[in-house]
Amino acid sequence: MKTIPKLLAKICLVWSVSPMVSFAAGAFDLMNGWSLVGNSNNVSIHVATTFGLQTDILSIWKWNRATSRWAFYTPAMATADLIQYTQARGFEVLESINSNEGFWVNAKSPLTIAGPDAAPVNLAAPDLQVGWNLMSTASGQTPPQLNAAISSALVASGKRISTLWAWDSSLSKWRFFSPELEVQGGSVLSDYAAAHEYLPFLSRLAITDGFWINTAETTPYIRDVPFSTPWRVLDVNSLLPAANGSVSGHPIVDTF
Repeated sequence: MKTIPKLLAKICLVWSVSPMVSFAAGAFDLMNGWSLVGNSNNVSIHVATTFGLQTDILSIWKWNRATSRWAFYTPAMATADLIQYTQARGFEVLESINSNEGFWVNAKSPLTIAGPDAAPVNLAAPDLQVGWNLMSTASGQTPPQLNAAISSALVASGKRISTLWAWDSSLSKWRFFSPELEVQGGSVLSDYAAAHEYLPFLSRLAITDGFWINTAETTPYIRDVPFSTPWRVLDVNSLLPAANGSVSGHPIVDTF
Protein backbone atom coordinates (compact mmCIF):
# COMPACT_ATOMS: atom_id res chain seq x y z
CA MET A 1 0.00 0.00 0.00
CA LYS A 2 1.42 3.38 -1.02
CA THR A 3 1.80 6.05 1.59
CA ILE A 4 0.02 9.40 1.28
CA PRO A 5 3.28 11.33 0.66
CA LYS A 6 4.13 9.00 -2.23
CA LEU A 7 0.66 9.38 -3.71
CA LEU A 8 0.86 13.16 -3.43
CA ALA A 9 4.28 13.14 -5.05
CA LYS A 10 2.93 11.05 -7.92
CA ILE A 11 -0.04 13.39 -8.40
CA CYS A 12 2.22 16.44 -8.41
CA LEU A 13 4.51 14.76 -10.97
CA VAL A 14 1.59 14.03 -13.28
CA TRP A 15 0.32 17.60 -12.99
CA SER A 16 3.78 18.98 -13.73
CA VAL A 17 4.21 17.06 -17.00
CA SER A 18 0.62 16.82 -18.24
CA PRO A 19 -1.63 19.69 -19.33
CA MET A 20 -4.52 20.22 -16.98
CA VAL A 21 -8.04 20.01 -18.32
CA SER A 22 -9.58 23.30 -17.21
CA PHE A 23 -12.61 25.37 -17.98
CA ALA A 24 -12.58 28.84 -19.41
CA ALA A 25 -15.52 30.24 -17.46
CA GLY A 26 -14.16 33.72 -18.02
CA ALA A 27 -16.29 36.76 -17.29
CA PHE A 28 -16.57 39.57 -19.80
CA ASP A 29 -15.57 42.75 -18.00
CA LEU A 30 -17.11 45.44 -20.16
CA MET A 31 -16.23 49.11 -20.00
CA ASN A 32 -18.41 52.11 -20.64
CA GLY A 33 -18.23 52.45 -24.41
CA TRP A 34 -16.50 49.95 -26.69
CA SER A 35 -14.89 46.73 -25.44
CA LEU A 36 -13.19 44.15 -27.67
CA VAL A 37 -13.70 40.70 -26.12
CA GLY A 38 -13.64 37.10 -27.32
CA ASN A 39 -15.03 33.60 -26.91
CA SER A 40 -12.20 31.18 -26.13
CA ASN A 41 -14.49 28.27 -25.26
CA ASN A 42 -15.36 25.14 -27.22
CA VAL A 43 -19.04 26.14 -27.33
CA SER A 44 -20.71 28.99 -29.17
CA ILE A 45 -22.26 31.92 -27.34
CA HIS A 46 -25.94 32.37 -28.14
CA VAL A 47 -26.08 36.15 -28.32
CA ALA A 48 -29.76 36.77 -27.52
CA THR A 49 -29.67 34.38 -24.57
CA THR A 50 -26.47 35.83 -23.12
CA PHE A 51 -27.03 39.52 -23.78
CA GLY A 52 -30.74 39.90 -24.55
CA LEU A 53 -31.79 40.98 -21.04
CA GLN A 54 -28.82 43.29 -20.48
CA THR A 55 -30.29 46.79 -20.53
CA ASP A 56 -26.84 48.37 -20.33
CA ILE A 57 -25.78 46.78 -23.63
CA LEU A 58 -26.27 49.03 -26.64
CA SER A 59 -24.97 46.72 -29.35
CA ILE A 60 -22.78 43.72 -30.19
CA TRP A 61 -20.82 43.33 -33.43
CA LYS A 62 -18.96 40.42 -35.06
CA TRP A 63 -17.00 40.48 -38.31
CA ASN A 64 -18.04 37.72 -40.73
CA ARG A 65 -14.93 36.91 -42.76
CA ALA A 66 -16.86 34.70 -45.17
CA THR A 67 -19.18 37.48 -46.29
CA SER A 68 -17.02 40.50 -45.38
CA ARG A 69 -19.96 41.98 -43.50
CA TRP A 70 -20.73 42.94 -39.93
CA ALA A 71 -23.20 40.91 -37.90
CA PHE A 72 -25.15 43.09 -35.48
CA TYR A 73 -27.34 42.61 -32.41
CA THR A 74 -29.00 44.96 -29.94
CA PRO A 75 -31.25 44.09 -26.98
CA ALA A 76 -33.24 47.24 -27.75
CA MET A 77 -34.93 45.72 -30.80
CA ALA A 78 -37.45 42.95 -31.26
CA THR A 79 -36.49 40.25 -33.75
CA ALA A 80 -38.57 41.65 -36.61
CA ASP A 81 -37.17 45.16 -36.11
CA LEU A 82 -33.64 43.79 -35.89
CA ILE A 83 -34.02 41.97 -39.20
CA GLN A 84 -35.40 45.08 -40.88
CA TYR A 85 -32.63 47.27 -39.43
CA THR A 86 -29.79 44.99 -40.52
CA GLN A 87 -31.16 44.38 -43.99
CA ALA A 88 -31.54 48.11 -44.60
CA ARG A 89 -27.88 48.70 -43.73
CA GLY A 90 -26.22 45.67 -45.28
CA PHE A 91 -25.51 43.96 -41.96
CA GLU A 92 -26.33 40.46 -40.81
CA VAL A 93 -28.26 39.53 -37.68
CA LEU A 94 -25.77 38.35 -35.07
CA GLU A 95 -27.03 35.08 -33.61
CA SER A 96 -23.95 33.33 -32.26
CA ILE A 97 -20.27 33.85 -31.51
CA ASN A 98 -18.24 30.77 -32.30
CA SER A 99 -15.12 29.39 -30.64
CA ASN A 100 -12.05 31.64 -30.96
CA GLU A 101 -14.06 34.53 -32.38
CA GLY A 102 -13.68 38.07 -31.09
CA PHE A 103 -16.51 40.59 -30.93
CA TRP A 104 -17.20 44.20 -30.03
CA VAL A 105 -19.60 45.27 -27.29
CA ASN A 106 -20.85 48.82 -26.86
CA ALA A 107 -22.16 49.41 -23.33
CA LYS A 108 -23.78 52.35 -21.56
CA SER A 109 -21.97 51.61 -18.31
CA PRO A 110 -19.39 49.15 -16.94
CA LEU A 111 -20.72 45.67 -16.26
CA THR A 112 -19.60 42.06 -15.98
CA ILE A 113 -21.28 39.21 -17.84
CA ALA A 114 -20.46 35.56 -17.24
CA GLY A 115 -19.06 33.60 -20.18
CA PRO A 116 -19.70 29.94 -21.01
CA ASP A 117 -18.54 27.35 -18.48
CA ALA A 118 -16.84 25.18 -21.07
CA ALA A 119 -13.46 23.81 -22.05
CA PRO A 120 -10.98 26.38 -23.38
CA VAL A 121 -9.79 26.38 -26.98
CA ASN A 122 -6.46 27.69 -28.27
CA LEU A 123 -6.08 29.54 -31.54
CA ALA A 124 -4.43 27.44 -34.27
CA ALA A 125 -2.93 28.27 -37.66
CA PRO A 126 -5.88 26.88 -39.68
CA ASP A 127 -8.16 29.36 -37.88
CA LEU A 128 -6.51 32.28 -39.68
CA GLN A 129 -7.35 33.36 -43.21
CA VAL A 130 -5.38 35.81 -45.31
CA GLY A 131 -6.60 39.27 -44.36
CA TRP A 132 -8.23 40.49 -41.16
CA ASN A 133 -9.31 37.99 -38.51
CA LEU A 134 -11.19 38.98 -35.34
CA MET A 135 -10.12 36.27 -32.91
CA SER A 136 -9.54 35.11 -29.33
CA THR A 137 -7.54 32.35 -27.66
CA ALA A 138 -7.27 30.53 -24.34
CA SER A 139 -3.52 29.93 -24.70
CA GLY A 140 -2.56 32.66 -22.24
CA GLN A 141 0.34 33.75 -24.42
CA THR A 142 1.80 37.12 -25.25
CA PRO A 143 1.55 38.13 -28.92
CA PRO A 144 5.22 37.15 -29.56
CA GLN A 145 4.60 33.76 -27.93
CA LEU A 146 1.43 33.22 -29.95
CA ASN A 147 3.26 34.06 -33.15
CA ALA A 148 6.10 31.68 -32.28
CA ALA A 149 3.65 28.88 -31.49
CA ILE A 150 1.82 28.97 -34.82
CA SER A 151 4.28 30.58 -37.24
CA SER A 152 5.71 27.31 -38.57
CA ALA A 153 2.26 25.99 -39.46
CA LEU A 154 1.31 29.33 -40.97
CA VAL A 155 4.44 29.49 -43.12
CA ALA A 156 3.80 25.94 -44.30
CA SER A 157 0.45 27.12 -45.64
CA GLY A 158 1.90 30.25 -47.24
CA LYS A 159 0.78 32.66 -44.53
CA ARG A 160 2.27 34.70 -41.72
CA ILE A 161 1.08 37.10 -39.04
CA SER A 162 1.65 40.65 -40.22
CA THR A 163 0.20 42.54 -37.25
CA LEU A 164 -1.82 41.91 -34.10
CA TRP A 165 -4.05 44.51 -32.45
CA ALA A 166 -6.03 44.72 -29.22
CA TRP A 167 -8.21 47.61 -28.03
CA ASP A 168 -7.41 49.04 -24.60
CA SER A 169 -10.82 50.26 -23.44
CA SER A 170 -9.51 52.07 -20.39
CA LEU A 171 -7.12 54.20 -22.45
CA SER A 172 -9.08 54.21 -25.73
CA LYS A 173 -5.98 53.21 -27.67
CA TRP A 174 -4.75 50.29 -29.75
CA ARG A 175 -2.12 47.87 -28.50
CA PHE A 176 0.09 46.80 -31.39
CA PHE A 177 2.49 43.98 -32.27
CA SER A 178 4.31 43.18 -35.51
CA PRO A 179 6.60 40.15 -35.93
CA GLU A 180 8.27 41.85 -38.90
CA LEU A 181 9.28 44.80 -36.75
CA GLU A 182 10.18 42.64 -33.74
CA VAL A 183 12.76 40.58 -35.66
CA GLN A 184 14.60 43.76 -36.62
CA GLY A 185 15.64 44.01 -32.99
CA GLY A 186 16.48 46.98 -30.86
CA SER A 187 13.69 49.51 -30.42
CA VAL A 188 12.28 49.25 -33.96
CA LEU A 189 8.92 47.88 -32.82
CA SER A 190 8.53 50.23 -29.86
CA ASP A 191 9.64 53.23 -31.92
CA TYR A 192 7.09 52.46 -34.62
CA ALA A 193 4.33 52.03 -32.04
CA ALA A 194 5.25 55.25 -30.24
CA ALA A 195 5.40 57.21 -33.49
CA HIS A 196 1.83 56.14 -34.30
CA GLU A 197 0.61 56.52 -30.71
CA TYR A 198 -0.01 52.80 -30.29
CA LEU A 199 0.61 50.97 -27.03
CA PRO A 200 2.87 47.95 -26.51
CA PHE A 201 1.53 44.68 -25.14
CA LEU A 202 2.53 44.48 -21.49
CA SER A 203 0.83 41.21 -20.55
CA ARG A 204 -0.54 37.94 -21.90
CA LEU A 205 -3.72 37.81 -23.94
CA ALA A 206 -6.54 37.01 -21.53
CA ILE A 207 -9.03 34.26 -22.21
CA THR A 208 -11.80 36.83 -22.75
CA ASP A 209 -9.74 39.22 -24.89
CA GLY A 210 -10.65 39.80 -28.49
CA PHE A 211 -8.00 40.93 -30.97
CA TRP A 212 -7.43 41.53 -34.65
CA ILE A 213 -4.82 39.51 -36.52
CA ASN A 214 -3.85 40.64 -39.98
CA THR A 215 -2.56 37.57 -41.78
CA ALA A 216 -0.44 38.23 -44.85
CA GLU A 217 0.83 36.01 -47.64
CA THR A 218 4.51 35.83 -48.50
CA THR A 219 4.99 39.62 -48.67
CA PRO A 220 4.58 41.17 -45.22
CA TYR A 221 3.13 44.61 -44.77
CA ILE A 222 2.09 46.95 -42.01
CA ARG A 223 -1.37 48.47 -41.93
CA ASP A 224 -1.84 51.27 -39.46
CA VAL A 225 -5.23 50.27 -38.07
CA PRO A 226 -7.62 47.32 -38.38
CA PHE A 227 -9.79 48.08 -41.37
CA SER A 228 -13.02 46.91 -39.76
CA THR A 229 -14.30 48.20 -36.47
CA PRO A 230 -17.79 49.42 -35.59
CA TRP A 231 -16.50 52.98 -35.90
CA ARG A 232 -16.17 55.70 -38.43
CA VAL A 233 -12.38 55.76 -38.36
CA LEU A 234 -10.74 58.68 -40.14
CA ASP A 235 -7.44 58.12 -38.35
CA VAL A 236 -6.32 56.06 -35.41
CA ASN A 237 -6.73 58.97 -32.99
CA SER A 238 -10.37 59.69 -33.80
CA LEU A 239 -12.23 56.51 -33.02
CA LEU A 240 -15.76 57.83 -32.71
CA PRO A 241 -19.13 56.22 -33.48
CA ALA A 242 -20.53 57.32 -36.80
CA ALA A 243 -23.87 59.10 -36.96
CA ASN A 244 -24.48 57.67 -40.41
CA GLY A 245 -22.67 56.66 -43.58
CA SER A 246 -19.64 54.44 -43.83
CA VAL A 247 -15.93 54.93 -44.46
CA SER A 248 -13.62 52.26 -45.86
CA GLY A 249 -15.88 49.39 -44.94
CA HIS A 250 -16.86 50.75 -41.54
CA PRO A 251 -20.52 50.16 -40.80
CA ILE A 252 -23.24 52.66 -40.09
CA VAL A 253 -23.46 52.73 -36.31
CA ASP A 254 -26.19 55.31 -35.63
CA THR A 255 -26.83 55.42 -31.87
CA PHE A 256 -25.58 51.86 -31.38
